[in-house]
Amino acid sequence: MPHFEKMLYDQGQLAALSAEVFRLTGDQEFAALARDLCSYVIRDLSEPSGAFVAGEDADSQLIAGSAEHDDGAFYLWDDAQIANALTTQEAAAFRRRFALVPCHALGAQMEQAHEGAILVIAEADADIAKDMGLETVQVDALVASSIAKLAATRRQRPRPQQDDTVITAWNGLMISGLARTAALLDEPRYAEAASAAALAIRNHLYDASSGTLYRSWRHGRRDPTPGCAADYAFLAQGLIDLSDATGDASWLAWACELLRRLDRDFADPQGGWYDTDGHDERILVRTRTSGDFAEPAPSSVALSAGVRVAELLQDRAYRERLATVSTALRRRALKDPLGMPLCLAATTLSEHPLTRVLISGAGHDADALVRITHHATPDLVGILLTDGARRLLAGNPALPALLTAATAPASAEVWSGSTCLLTTADPAALARKLVLQP
Repeated sequence: MPHFEKMLYDQGQLAALSAEVFRLTGDQEFAALARDLCSYVIRDLSEPSGAFVAGEDADSQLIAGSAEHDDGAFYLWDDAQIANALTTQEAAAFRRRFALVPCHALGAQMEQAHEGAILVIAEADADIAKDMGLETVQVDALVASSIAKLAATRRQRPRPQQDDTVITAWNGLMISGLARTAALLDEPRYAEAASAAALAIRNHLYDASSGTLYRSWRHGRRDPTPGCAADYAFLAQGLIDLSDATGDASWLAWACELLRRLDRDFADPQGGWYDTDGHDERILVRTRTSGDFAEPAPSSVALSAGVRVAELLQDRAYRERLATVSTALRRRALKDPLGMPLCLAATTLSEHPLTRVLISGAGHDADALVRITHHATPDLVGILLTDGARRLLAGNPALPALLTAATAPASAEVWSGSTCLLTTADPAALARKLVLQP
């Protein structure tokens, strides 16, 4: 039985995970899930500034204006409602695609005033098509039209209340989810939504003069509470993903600023990052979140984001400092691997050589090369060498390729450390080198 509360940090992480599973398996179900998650957030959790609100409640009224409410009332169905909303053929296909599972059968503590069932995916469209004597595309169309009609019916119900607070850390996780989905599914509108959210955070929750992030914003007013480690780490990760998805190096530059501030004010000498910056004298003990639970630990995300930045910038000193942090975090994670899975992933990333792909040029040729890098393994970092990226990386002797101007046709250079493994303008050759195809 699901809990019907929808939190922004869940949606962001699930979107990123679903897109990644699609990359690994090619399973279109996970691509569809990632799209649905991103579309829901853009549609229902967007705020006029472009940022995203914290979430929606599980409870809603049974009838508009009534005092009666129940957990999941907005989302539950019965067979009569489905029959009334759909044609006979749509209902037949829909009932095969989705099983109606009564809430009481799952042990849910529903009030007696409300009866309903949740929809659970039951059969594949191909199997339904075979039994109904239809083509799979016909069943797809019937299910899609059924969903659209039921969604229209549901919009007439009282909606759950929203928590309309804009929280920096949670927006960072959602920016990651949108950006990764945009990159892996070639969906520019998700990258546009992620960019709008990042701009809103910059406009309303960031003081550029001091480099300070703030925790939350609501109804045009910024709360004076300064950001914690999660705000800096999660937003930095989101900005790196956004830069990767869009080729806009300004987001990468801002991520670097946030990670520098995180290191300056939050670093724990024993490894990792404290939750708070230590400036508030009322906080007697500075805690450090270690577990990756509903939200990842800030140290897990900060280490992963830092390793990616250090590789892109070829910053040896930063990379060596992160290696020391990684060693300390790995010792802790190995004592509780099930409680610190993202920490283990981050330490693994930091302890293995990363592959770097530098792409020059513009237009469709460059876009094709960028798409190849998006589908490569997580131990790869790529950057499109726009003018902004060149300014960010200029003067680094470890990156001689940056001194050349962007040319057409586009080309990609694959690097491991200081060794160039391949220079090519051929997407197929790049894919072969990155082990994306035989």
